[in-house]
Amino acid sequence: MVILEKRNKFGPHHAVKFVNYYYQQLELAIYEPPGIPDFFPRINIQILDKREPGIQVIDFILWALQKSKVLGTPSEWEKRLKIEPTYSMKEEDGPMLGDNYYLKKEIIDPLRSHPNGALPSKDNKITNNDLANVYCTVESILHNLSKQVLPQHVKHLEAKLKKLCSEIRKLSNFGPNHVRKVASIFLRLFDTLPIYEGIDNVKMIKTLLYAKKYLSLTLHSDKGNGVRTCDFFAQIRRHYFKNKPEVLGITRN
Repeated sequence: MVILEKRNKFGPHHAVKFVNYYYQQLELAIYEPPGIPDFFPRINIQILDKREPGIQVIDFILWALQKSKVLGTPSEWEKRLKIEPTYSMKEEDGPMLGDNYYLKKEIIDPLRSHPNGALPSKDNKITNNDLANVYCTVESILHNLSKQVLPQHVKHLEAKLKKLCSEIRKLSNFGPNHVRKVASIFLRLFDTLPIYEGIDNVKMIKTLLYAKKYLSLTLHSDKGNGVRTCDFFAQIRRHYFKNKPEVLGITRN
C-alpha cells in the first residue's frame, strides 16, 4: 500500500504510471547481482486529502527530515522520533531520488538462499548453447505457467502473462521487442512467485539465475551488450520455433 497526498496534478492515472515506472526501473537493476531477491508485489495506491490524519503525520515526519538536511545534522524532532535511515538513492540520468527510513522496526524482505554452486560466477565459461538453453527454458516455463491458475499473491501478473503467451505461441516473426516482453514478465515472476520453488537441482537453479541475469540485460537497450544479447535471443527463438518448438513449450496442433 502506498498512500499519497491528493494534488491537482496527480491523480489515479499518474498513480498507475508511477507503479509501471517503478517496476521498469527495478527490472533494469536486476542484472547484477542476480542472487539478490527482487519482488514485484501488487502495489495499491491510495490518494487522500491532506487533512487525513495519516497524511498529516507523514507531512510532519518529512518536515523533520528535511530540516535535518538543511541543518546538515539530525534535527531535534528527528532525534525525538528516533527515525533510522537505511539507504539513500538517486537515479543516474533520471528523476528518481529518495531516502529510506524506518520507525521502531525495520521491514526485512524474506531471505532466500540458493544451493552452493548455483550462483553464476565466471561468465566467460557460458557458451552460445548455454544461452540458447537459458532462453528456451524461460519461454517453456512461461507457457506452462500460463496454463495454470496462479497463486493469489501474483494474481496481478496473471493477465500480462496469459496475454503474452497467447501472443507469441504462434508467432514466427519474433523480434527484440518480444524478447523484452518475455524478460519483463519472467523477471516479475522470478522471485515473487518464485519461479524456482520446489527445485533443488543445482544445474537447473544456475540456469534460472543466468536467465534472470541475461534477460535483465536485454532490457538495457542503451548498452551494446544488452542489444546484442537481445538480438541473439530473438534469433535463437526463431530457430527453435521453426525447427523444434517443443523445447519452447509449444506444441503444434
